[in-house]
Amino acid sequence: MGSHASRDDIPDAIGKFARIAAGERWDEVGLEGSAGRIGQEIRTYYEELACELADGPAGPWAVERWFYERTETGKVLLEARRRMRDAGAPQLAWFLLAPASRE
Repeated sequence: MGSHASRDDIPDAIGKFARIAAGERWDEVGLEGSAGRIGQEIRTYYEELACELADGPAGPWAVERWFYERTETGKVLLEARRRMRDAGAPQLAWFLLAPASRE
């Protein structure tokens, strides 16, 4: 884990992104620090988990597909990203929540 969120911070951070995805203003949910960087920490947490659960090496893009298409957290980050972008949040606040190819 990195400098923007620890393992213990992950559930609270996911909850804040869920509030954004549900329609609360991104700048009123209490995200401390860079939303994009916190989103990256969440993804890193899940990527580490996926590696522990896998029976062998994951194929190209398999972990990304699993995270964004199969986990509720991945879906929440995508929706929060859309809402932040549409609400006029600075690009650096929402852009890093998902790869550019994800919509």
